[in-house]
Order: sequence, then C-alpha cells, then structure tokens
Amino acid sequence: MRQETFSVLQALAEKHTGQFLHKNKQVLFAGRLTGLAFRTGHDSIDALARHIGDFRPGANLELEAATALLDRHSRFVSERRELAPLFEQVIAPALARTAPGPYRIWCAGCGSGQEAFSLLILLNNVLPAETVRRIDLVATDISEAALMRANAGLYSHFEVQVGLTAGNLIRYFTQASEQRWQVSPALSRQVQFQAHNLLSPEDAPGRFDLILCRHVLGGMTPEHRARAEQALHRHLNPDGHIHLVG
Repeated sequence: MRQETFSVLQALAEKHTGQFLHKNKQVLFAGRLTGLAFRTGHDSIDALARHIGDFRPGANLELEAATALLDRHSRFVSERRELAPLFEQVIAPALARTAPGPYRIWCAGCGSGQEAFSLLILLNNVLPAETVRRIDLVATDISEAALMRANAGLYSHFEVQVGLTAGNLIRYFTQASEQRWQVSPALSRQVQFQAHNLLSPEDAPGRFDLILCRHVLGGMTPEHRARAEQALHRHLNPDGHIHLVG
C-alpha cells in the first residue's frame, strides 16, 4: 500500500467513523479492503483509493470503504459473565421501579447483531413473557453489510460456539445447514435493526432508559470519542444508564 493511499484511507476513516488508523496496521487494513476493491472493479487498493481521492464517487463508496476499515468485535456475549451483572444491577431494578410501559434499550454499534440477540436471550430466560414485551430494543450500526447479517440472523457454527451455551443454542436457534444456525423468528421480532452513525446525533432513534455501546469508541480519536459520548448522553432518559465498554 502506497503512503498516498494510506493517507486517503486515514482521512476517510476519520471523516465517516472518527477512527484513527495506525500506520503499523497497514497490512491489516489492506486485508479488510481487498474484497471491496475487487468487487468494485479496482485491481488494487491503491486504485480504489485513487478513485475515491480523485473522483469523489459519493458517500456510498466512501462509507463502505470506511466501515470496512473498522475493527469489529461483533460476537455473542456470555450470559453469566458479562450480561447477568448488567441485568442484576441496572435492568432489573429499573423495571421494578418504573411504571408499566416501554423500557427502551439501545445497542449502539451492534455490528452483526450478536450482542442484541445475547441480551434478548438473557431477558427471555429470566423475565416473564409479559415483562419482556415491555422492552423496546433498538440496535444500530453504521455498516449496511453488518445490518444485513443482523437482520438475516444467520451465523456460522464457529460464531455460535463463542458466548452461547448449548441450551440457549437449542432453544433460540435452528440449524439451517451443517455449518449455519438461524435465530428463531420469535427472537428476531424482539429487536429493530437500524442504520445510524454515532457521529450524527440528529439521526439517533429516540431516547432510551439503557444505552449499550461496547467495543465501538475505543478506536476513535479523542475529539470524535467525546462527540459520540455526548451524543449518547443526550439520548438518555432521566435516571437512565449508559454502559460503555472499550
């Protein structure tokens, strides 16, 4: 990758996602863009970057390239180690003290949907059905490709082995093929996946009682991270809670 190419990619990533690209990870970034370059008719990443830099093809290709550069941590989350403390310390007390009505949760930067489905599995396991129906879960991501996977709810055998117990896999998934597992329709109906950029607070999907943002802000520049955190706080209901990781 030429230095001019890397400079274009650095500017692109910061503009759309607030991410800072470190020079010592150029090989990693090149690997993430190779598929996009060939799929869009470019014989190299340098050619893709020249196209973006010289012709300004529009936000779609720019955004697709910027999101391809993101360091994704989308995985199923351990119910016992990671989600149970959040439920016991935040969600359960909030449900107990609030009047009947929607309890709104936002998974910001949800990736391919595993975190949102992990949370729903926990809630369905520990709450009565009528209480689960009170919960309005919205999960957002900047990447259209990630959201397509989330809406499809189809995961590889390797993916479901990380963070899911055998019991939860059997209860909430069906085996679509030898190597693929499908989220149950009942679970899929309990979450809305939407496109949203954390750097565009005006497009946020409302106000929430709980906001989860895990492994999203860590790669941002300090300025962009501060902007994103301020935007998240602006969409929190009084007495709400923000759970930031990474």
